[in-house]
Amino acid sequence: MHPPIFLIHHQLKINSCNPTTTKVFSYLYFINHNKMNFTKTMLYTALLSLYACSGSKEGKVKFTHANGAVKIIVTGERSNILEPFETLISIDAYNQHKGEFRLQVYAEHLDSNSVKINWSDDENATLSFIQRDGSTRNISITASPAKFSLRELKE
Repeated sequence: MHPPIFLIHHQLKINSCNPTTTKVFSYLYFINHNKMNFTKTMLYTALLSLYACSGSKEGKVKFTHANGAVKIIVTGERSNILEPFETLISIDAYNQHKGEFRLQVYAEHLDSNSVKINWSDDENATLSFIQRDGSTRNISITASPAKFSLRELKE
């Protein structure tokens, strides 16, 4: 009889790259517990470990108002394609106000196709994130020499 998968996990010293890896090994213990053969279990371990630790996915989008006074940079990272982007919105307005806003975005990619901006006037804009399921998350931005605010709009 071969050792249970948690012993193999320990012997191979496979460290969790992210929470998905832990879920993978729980699944593999289930496979092993249900009498799958050792070779199949090890093959699944290798394939799922590569998938779970596939490296980070990144995205970056920049917007500048037509008058050049407001600059917005949206950056995001995620550990694998199943996770949301940990997104940071950085704004520099009139070289006087700087602000940041963080949120999680479930999008296929973080690019100009999934992040849009609508400037309603010189002081107001709506930054929109199109998510995998087609829903949209909107961030209201108000930026002028006198005031500055960022907030998420609820539907």
